[in-house]
Amino acid sequence: MLFATAHHIVCDGLSVKVLLGELSALYAAFSQGRPSPLDELSTQYSDVVSREAAHLGTDTVRQGIAYWSRALAGAPPWIDLPIDRPRPAAQTFRGAREFGRISAAATEGLRGFAKGSGATLFMTLLAAFYTLLFRYTDRTDIVVGTPVAGRGGADTDRMIGCFVNMLPLRCDLSGDPPFSELVRRVRDVALGAYRHETVPFDRLVEELKPVRDPGRAPVFQVVLNMGSYSDVWSVPTPGLNVHLLDLQHEPSMVDVTLYATELADGILLRAVYKEDLFEAATIQQLLRRFETLVSAAIDTPDTRISALPLAAADERSALAGAFSADLEEV
Repeated sequence: MLFATAHHIVCDGLSVKVLLGELSALYAAFSQGRPSPLDELSTQYSDVVSREAAHLGTDTVRQGIAYWSRALAGAPPWIDLPIDRPRPAAQTFRGAREFGRISAAATEGLRGFAKGSGATLFMTLLAAFYTLLFRYTDRTDIVVGTPVAGRGGADTDRMIGCFVNMLPLRCDLSGDPPFSELVRRVRDVALGAYRHETVPFDRLVEELKPVRDPGRAPVFQVVLNMGSYSDVWSVPTPGLNVHLLDLQHEPSMVDVTLYATELADGILLRAVYKEDLFEAATIQQLLRRFETLVSAAIDTPDTRISALPLAAADERSALAGAFSADLEEV
């Protein structure tokens, strides 16, 4: 058994895929007495770090900081999702996860609607996520974090390191727009953010000096991560049977992170959440409601976001039955 562990600060998701691919290639070669088939890297991670350090003093970064200062001016410091337990005074990052799935039919509908709207699948799914958060909190000014790969050139494709950066995407949901209009708003927000994605998030926090609370992450407390590289763990290794050990718990750096992975039969959803705040049943319900909302939004994209259903038919029937029983008791 080989066990390897690395802090996220030195290894991101794409790096894991590179590492496993190289381990597989080296094992196949060395087990047959052949030399390493891997080419030497023309650039080392230390070179990239030096390049980024020099980049921090450029006009591009200064313009990026000015952009983010405008984009986040007056933004609410946090979003208060309904929680099951009192929020601890300091974060512990104890996490768990629950799974859901967007059906193949709904996924195809998402792709088609996104293409017709001049948006990406991610932007359309993000619009649905904003809608869900709006319905849970009644807030119309919401900041969601999302990661970007941060690999700026071909010389980093085979490199192991931490390149990922976080973008705080702030969206205006005021006026109860139709879902189709919200997708357009989200597209504009995302495109603006991508133009300034090279500003490191930690540098941004230093510059903006947001309201701090030791019990919450700064700037945003919910994250949407699409493209979590489900194929990372399936690198074939000749002569070996490789299995993924499924861990039930994983750290949660924010209140809720929603991972969305495209599969052949739809979109796999994985919600990682803070156990200090939420019961598993609460997150399971959130995922079911998100699935219902996505399907309804694609079927009737001109419906205003306040009117899109959250509860599936069986949940609505159960709620109606419970409500009737309560009336009878009264």
